[in-house]
Amino acid sequence: MHFKKVGKSYWNKYIDGIIDCRKKNLYGYSDKDSDFSGHIGVGETWGYAMGYYMLNKKYSTSKNPSESYWFKPRQTKSLFDDDKITPLQFLSCMDNSVKDLQSLNTILSSKYNNVPKNLY
Repeated sequence: MHFKKVGKSYWNKYIDGIIDCRKKNLYGYSDKDSDFSGHIGVGETWGYAMGYYMLNKKYSTSKNPSESYWFKPRQTKSLFDDDKITPLQFLSCMDNSVKDLQSLNTILSSKYNNVPKNLY
C-alpha cells in the first residue's frame, strides 16, 4: 500500500538504508545508523504496528510490539487501538514528504487533533 502511494524512489532509499545498516552490522539499533534510517523508521513503525494490529484482530489477542524499538511501533499501534485514527488515516499521511518519524508525527498531529505532537 505504501509503495503504491510513494513510488520506487522512496522505497529505494528505504532499501539503501537497510543495505547500509547491514554492511555496518547496525540495522535496527538507532535512527542514526544510515542517512536513510528515517525512511526505515517510517516503514518499520507502520509494518510492525499493522502486523500486530492485524494479528490481534484475526486471533482476538492483545499482543503488542516491544517498547525497545527506536521506531516506536507500540505508539503507532496505540493510535489504532485507542481509536484515535484508523490505519487508513495513518497511511494517508505517509507521503513523499515524510522522511522520518518526526515529519510523520508533524503531519499526523496537524491533520488529526487527537494525535499527540510528541508521539515519537
